Amino acid sequence: MQKLKPLLPSLREKKRYVVFEALQKKRLSAAHIAKTIHLSLLQYIGTKGSARAGAIVLNEKYNQKTQRGIIKVSHNSVDDLKAALTLNEDITFQVLGVSGILKKAEKKFIAG
Repeated sequence: MQKLKPLLPSLREKKRYVVFEALQKKRLSAAHIAKTIHLSLLQYIGTKGSARAGAIVLNEKYNQKTQRGIIKVSHNSVDDLKAALTLNEDITFQVLGVSGILKKAEKKFIAG
């Protein structure tokens, strides 16, 4: 069996890391946050748009104490994600920033 060649960097899909904070008094789990964001995206941009956005909540980067986390999303869908988070009725989200590099997103918005 022949091994597949990796995609060239110019052919890979570009991604962005959106750092958010849940402004709730009650501590929320990463699973609850991920489900709420997914449902909010489905409601705002639909199934096709949500699939195109490819939004993934990085559970290992979510801090339950500060209620801050990171969402990996396609570079074309950053504005759609921000709008979906803003229009969410269950949880109040605040977008702290967007970065193209995960390490810089953590350093600038989560740690600092």
